[in-house]
Amino acid sequence: MQVAVEAELRKPPDANERRQFADWLLSTARQLSENYRDASNPASFEHALGLLRAVHGSVDISNTQAAWCLYNLSQLWQWRDAQSPTTESVTHAKEYAKAAFVAAWGARESMREDAVTVFSVRLHEALRASFLAHEDPDDLDNLVKMAELCVASAPLPFRARFLEQLASDLEMRFAARSDLEDLNQSIVHRAALAQVEEQEPIHRTRLGLALLLRARTRSSLADAQSAVDHLEHALVHQTGTAQEVSELRLHVAEALLDLLHLQPQRKRSNATTQRAATLARAVVHSQIQEIDSRNRAVLLLSRSLVLAAEEFEDDGGVDEAIALLDSTLPALMFSGFAQRALIWQARALQCRFRRDGTREDIAAAIARYVQGCEVDPTQKEIASDAIGWGRWAAEEGAWVEAARAFQCALSAFDENVAHEHGGGNVLNWVSLLPNIVGRTAYALAKAGDLAGAVAVAERGGAVLDATWRADYLAPAKIAELGHPALAIRLRDAIVEMLRTEGTISGATLARYFLEATNPDIQAEWTKAGISPQLRMEQIREEVTAGGIVDGDPSPQRGAAFAAYLKVRQEVRRAPGCSGVLVDTGLDGEAIKLVAGEGGSLIYLLASDDGGVALRVGSDGSLISIWLPDLKMSSVTERVATQVSAYQQRDGGSGPQDVWESRLDEITAWCWTSVLHPLLTAAGAAEPIRFICRGQINLLPLHAAWVPESANPTGRAYAIDLVRIEYAPSAQALASAQLSSRLSAAQLRAGQWASVLVRDPMVVPIADTAPTSGFRGPAEEWELEALGRLCQQVCAIQGSDATIAAVRRFAAEAQLVHLSCHAQAELVASDLQQGGVALCDGRLSYEDVRGIQAQEGGLAVLAACETALPMRDLPDERSGLAASFLDAGFACVLGTHWAVPHAATSLLMVRYYSLFQQGAHPAEALRLAQIWMRDSTNDEKARLVPGYAGGHVAALGPVARAIWGSARAHSSPYFWAAMRFDGAWQI
Repeated sequence: MQVAVEAELRKPPDANERRQFADWLLSTARQLSENYRDASNPASFEHALGLLRAVHGSVDISNTQAAWCLYNLSQLWQWRDAQSPTTESVTHAKEYAKAAFVAAWGARESMREDAVTVFSVRLHEALRASFLAHEDPDDLDNLVKMAELCVASAPLPFRARFLEQLASDLEMRFAARSDLEDLNQSIVHRAALAQVEEQEPIHRTRLGLALLLRARTRSSLADAQSAVDHLEHALVHQTGTAQEVSELRLHVAEALLDLLHLQPQRKRSNATTQRAATLARAVVHSQIQEIDSRNRAVLLLSRSLVLAAEEFEDDGGVDEAIALLDSTLPALMFSGFAQRALIWQARALQCRFRRDGTREDIAAAIARYVQGCEVDPTQKEIASDAIGWGRWAAEEGAWVEAARAFQCALSAFDENVAHEHGGGNVLNWVSLLPNIVGRTAYALAKAGDLAGAVAVAERGGAVLDATWRADYLAPAKIAELGHPALAIRLRDAIVEMLRTEGTISGATLARYFLEATNPDIQAEWTKAGISPQLRMEQIREEVTAGGIVDGDPSPQRGAAFAAYLKVRQEVRRAPGCSGVLVDTGLDGEAIKLVAGEGGSLIYLLASDDGGVALRVGSDGSLISIWLPDLKMSSVTERVATQVSAYQQRDGGSGPQDVWESRLDEITAWCWTSVLHPLLTAAGAAEPIRFICRGQINLLPLHAAWVPESANPTGRAYAIDLVRIEYAPSAQALASAQLSSRLSAAQLRAGQWASVLVRDPMVVPIADTAPTSGFRGPAEEWELEALGRLCQQVCAIQGSDATIAAVRRFAAEAQLVHLSCHAQAELVASDLQQGGVALCDGRLSYEDVRGIQAQEGGLAVLAACETALPMRDLPDERSGLAASFLDAGFACVLGTHWAVPHAATSLLMVRYYSLFQQGAHPAEALRLAQIWMRDSTNDEKARLVPGYAGGHVAALGPVARAIWGSARAHSSPYFWAAMRFDGAWQI
């Protein structure tokens, strides 16, 4: 048929006759297409397709006819997809729609007025179908563009329809990408639509739901209140069906409960829960037949009644909630509401136990919690549900049960962070981790599982990087960067680590890893339809069948671990590979190996019930030291008070002495709550290396003090008793231990080169180390101290202090010293806000991580706030000190607050003097801080003559004697800001 029509179209008669014939063919094809749509007649589809292709192949049809032909082809394939969904149908519909739109746009001057809108709608429909089928991001972007074009080109009476479509598309793109601007634009459009009186209730409803979505996304109380107002208004004016009224009642109830959650405690009202319960109860007892609506109503009513009991001690509805869920649970178990139903019944049983004291309710509640958490650990609510379960178990002293609950919360956290893949909500999840880690480790320790507690504490750091750049993904990336041999060595080292673990899991992962990194084997998986999850299960069965069981680690475990660390160091030094690897934590046996060098490892964590110090001794022993005053709430409150006073001082709105007073208070609390019980239990025979979790990272533990009248300052500080070091994780410490040996050998051989980065805004000094015996100005003291230690010193200053220059010179030096301005971001959603101020911008954390550092170097960050992490992401290694460790430096000296320049220069002179004499860099810092704190001005002037400037020489005898005997730097503000992170092995 198509051949005959094409021949007819090519006959000699004039073009007008052929175009008229083409019009008739288009009309016929349209009728056949509609017959196919309505009657599902395959013959109609084939005939219509043949006619349209014949018309499309004609050379004499007009541009308008060509456009409509393509339009009808797209429509026909869309209807074909509706009848028999296939990838081919969706693709043809989209491609023909694109071609039709292009043709129509070119012929728009000769087409009817609404043609552009009609063709835009066709392309929009095709793009939507394509996106739903393939989830292609380009389809989504084009979908929004076409919706915008429809709004712009449509006649005024039809504009509201397309504005609604645009709002819907923007919400779809928000769901895919979490870009809040899409949701904001959708709300703007829906607010405009809500002004259309004829359809006001439906537009008010949709506006309310969009506002509710934004309220949940950014925890906005104002949006939640607006959502409630719009939905309540729509409910009053609703004139739809009973089903529509029921749906709207449920929307209002959900919005009310969300509003309650976002309100401050003092403003919450039981009237809100009762209103939500009334609305949900009306739906439960209505005659609606829609199953999902009824299930939602049951859950909302139960939730409202339980919240009334939990929040307002109104437990009159608890029995109703339990009975309601008992009667509907069998049906709910086969729906998407099973998990929520189980959790809310567990909470209702918990409330009834608190009211009646019936022990059976405890067992029933725990069983429901367990069942609910096992239904689907990827549900976003499961983390908070499991935490609630765990806190309750902890209150009852059931620590095994609490540990189980918190581990479930930790698994839910991992699932959700992995699901976000770096999306807009991932930071919200990561900010919850320190609380989950602390609770889990504390409960495990209470339950007697110290090894499990240590493992949880170790995994607590750098989750963002661990999610995005885990080691097992690294070999392929390293090979892409031009290092295939190194990629193979890293792969083999990881496999050997897994094999020597002595577990079924380790053996399974070793085999899986070898296969997953082999492109040929991966191709075989794909051909056979084997998913990675299925292959993992198959390998595990094969490993188990082969006789492998869980046992002790292999004797070769230590050698495998050392080889693994060595390869990691080589990867860090390979061109372009410095950012490929991150430290993601070690297992228990590897942690013991790390602890065997350099003193005890102490993981420090806080929970709701108190704190715990998990000590891994140098002999591999594990002990727990309970710290009852180190509660999560106490840490949060004291850090908030300290940060507030510090920020007010920094902004000039509060006096310096107020902040120093707060610093004294928090360091005194650190002694009574942490250091005193810890040192009493563990002793002070060897250095302590703290791995802190959560906001404990912001506490200067080395400055903890207790009154002691015999000491010059009237106090005894922690550093008087023991050397204190810090590390982000045992993994980071292991890498630092390995690399520092080479650096220490180079120092002994006099081969160290250093770079001094100075504030680009100050007057430059000589680019070689002065030899004035520290008689010059303070700006020269650090440079002279470096010159005495290192064979070569390079000072980067003025206009030379650029980001590129600092990175280049830092990569070539064994010692990097910052003596310039830096700033940390305590609260931010972007991990790259903090950094070092240079003449051409800010040297960010990521800039530092990208430095190709010399193996095992020392970074002395004698600038402001260089050891501060973000308060809301304290474990994410977001500070400068952590970034230098990630770049390959073995140890870093960083600061907790803004430091005074002259006093810091003085401290550095003493530090480098002790370091030059052979002291461990952490010990040199401890002794320098004690000297700085206790020495008199005269004693300082003897070391640094320039300290006693001209103003001192002008003093009279009495005033000079008073000045000389004064201890001007006894306050922790002057000496305690700096801390030591990393390792140094001689």
